[in-house]
Amino acid sequence: MSHLVSTLHLYNIANVKRVVADLSLCNTHSQVLAFTGPSELADCLKDVNVMVIPAGVPRKHSMTRNTVNSTVPIAAQVLTKKGVYDPKKLFGVTTLDVVRANTFVSQKKKLKHIIVDVPVIGGHAGITILPIFSKTKPSASLTDEEFQELTASDSECWN
Repeated sequence: MSHLVSTLHLYNIANVKRVVADLSLCNTHSQVLAFTGPSELADCLKDVNVMVIPAGVPRKHSMTRNTVNSTVPIAAQVLTKKGVYDPKKLFGVTTLDVVRANTFVSQKKKLKHIIVDVPVIGGHAGITILPIFSKTKPSASLTDEEFQELTASDSECWN
């Protein structure tokens, strides 16, 4: 919906045309294009300024939480081989961890959840998740005890 997006490329190994059809109905000037399968990947990435790799499927009982942790290094290697890797333009982020951090802070500080924004960087597995509480908006200072509760390696918050 942003006026900064002129073209949106969607890629999947399976058919993505239905999602493209739905997104094309949005009231925007953006063009939405579908790319399916390995043979169309190069075309999908041509002249792209931002690439988003979603985590994909919900985790099953036997699965580990390493999708983003694995995908970012793989993407770095592919981009390096193509001679276009820029470490300032490749990073991992998961909305789930941002939503969790926002919820935890809003509950601890008794703030409306809708107004809280806690940036989160890192991976999506336990100790690699790094909420940047000092950048929380609105500013919300955590006590040492609250900080420990939210960041301890055995915390229930991120499992």
